[in-house]
Amino acid sequence: MLPEEVLAGWLELTEPAVITDKADSIPLWYLPGAVSMPNQKLLWEKMSLLQKPLLNSIQGQHWRTSADLFKMDATIKGAINLSPSWFQQGRHAGCSKPEVSSLLKGSQTDQSARGWIEANTDQLAILSAAMAIMHPDMYVTGREALVQLGKWAAEEGQTDMLDVLKIWPTVFSVGSIVANRASWLHWDLNGRPQWFDFLVTCGAYDDLDLVLPCLGLQLWYNPGTGVAMSGHLLQHGVSSISGDRGVISLYMWDNVHEHRGIVRCHYMEVHKVAGCT
Repeated sequence: MLPEEVLAGWLELTEPAVITDKADSIPLWYLPGAVSMPNQKLLWEKMSLLQKPLLNSIQGQHWRTSADLFKMDATIKGAINLSPSWFQQGRHAGCSKPEVSSLLKGSQTDQSARGWIEANTDQLAILSAAMAIMHPDMYVTGREALVQLGKWAAEEGQTDMLDVLKIWPTVFSVGSIVANRASWLHWDLNGRPQWFDFLVTCGAYDDLDLVLPCLGLQLWYNPGTGVAMSGHLLQHGVSSISGDRGVISLYMWDNVHEHRGIVRCHYMEVHKVAGCT
């Protein structure tokens, strides 16, 4: 987090905006109010399906699951990752084979993670479709990576992966669900700089900002906000809050594309948006 005297000199965005660089590439889309009130409510209510795995995630020394960053009195809190294609942390495609993330395995006694995906199929599919406009090349290559992953899983007899891919409603290869946690300033380095992470907020809480130090920006980050950005390039973080806040973060891991030999897309550029209208 940053001290108040530093934040005071930054520009705060509260209206929809697209940030471009000198080369007319787009590293960030800011979409407050992108998710309708009914869908916000559904996203937050269905997060209760994950109450147990979320609570169980709060352990260890890594900041993402450190108890110090979660709202102490929250009923729903924690941070989990769901993916049909998960490599062990730090492993590359040439070093190991992908498998379904632990909470989605068929051997799990608690099948709430699969239940959460099925309960949110429509909402997640809508978010995925939005990427066809915000970054169409990323949408196409992300979809191709999952198609090829399904073919590989069938050849390898990876029944868990096939089962999850059948219900996986997004072109992103990973979904992180975070409830009532502050986030230290960080970069997300498992993707590519030209790719977007797509963050969507839900819940009921007071005014909150997503901070981007390298741009000198604060983004109003209230429920229903969507932010598609290069988390690889743009350092970002969120302060602690009152109320209840959930964030669904959708993104791609580069080792999935590497494993299936998918050519990476280029940066999103302004003229590609114009071509969609």
